Amino acid sequence: MGVNRQPKLVNPADVITEKEFQVTFRRVAEALGWTCWLTWRSFHSPKGEPDLRLVRPPRYLLVELKRSQGKLTPAQAEAADLLKQCPGVEYYCFWPEDWPEIEKVLA
Repeated sequence: MGVNRQPKLVNPADVITEKEFQVTFRRVAEALGWTCWLTWRSFHSPKGEPDLRLVRPPRYLLVELKRSQGKLTPAQAEAADLLKQCPGVEYYCFWPEDWPEIEKVLA
């Protein structure tokens, strides 16, 4: 028998790491019909680039995920300000505590 290397789905209220949050977020989004692309290794990306890009026509979301107590870096805050000014683009920054809002956004 092989070892299951899939990260387990966790209760958003119990999320500890950003990776667990991201896995849970992506699985829920995909179950709701979203196509998700993520920045796998951020050191190859420009500073401030959001973690995830989601598409479910006609909507396009750019999402930054932070662990509990996590804060946006200055580059992420600058990117957020720019992206929020773009018609047709929805930008969000979510923390695990935001799960009720996440469910509304992804519905």
